[in-house]
Amino acid sequence: MTLREFLHRSLWLAPLGLSLVFVLGVLGWVRANETEEQEQQRQTMISDALSAEAQLRDRINEEQGQVRQLAAGLARETPGVAVLAAHPEVNAGLRRLWLSVTWLDARNRVLAEVPAESEANRYEDGLSLHLTALVGQEGTLVVRYAPALLLKRGVPWWLARKYDVQLVDSADQVIASSTESP
Repeated sequence: MTLREFLHRSLWLAPLGLSLVFVLGVLGWVRANETEEQEQQRQTMISDALSAEAQLRDRINEEQGQVRQLAAGLARETPGVAVLAAHPEVNAGLRRLWLSVTWLDARNRVLAEVPAESEANRYEDGLSLHLTALVGQEGTLVVRYAPALLLKRGVPWWLARKYDVQLVDSADQVIASSTESP
């Protein structure tokens, strides 16, 4: 068999070889595109997580500032439920995030609490956290809030819709989740 005959008979292999090269090229492109898309999703998730963390941290810092401001205003007042309940900052905090506000003396005895204990248990099944501030030299103001409520009101709707945002403790136990309804 001559070279010319061999080339003539194996001419059909050229389209097959080109097809194989084309298929391998498409598979390589799809794989590279998939890897790039996964990396982009990972970067987006990291950015969203950092954004949510910053927003929640800012919200807690803002609430702590409100508690300090309230404590400074109460330092000139005589302790009592009526004084605490009538304070505009207490009512605003209770509408915003706070579950209860408790005024303690230097020995941690309750001087006043708003709302009453029975009303404050709206989230009795869930965990509550506290913010504190000194009231003058002889007292402490303790504000109780629910982390689930913080997530509900502090995480933007578009993040809560896209992800299950969770607060976890140092033992990786879930404290609150955006999918739970308080």
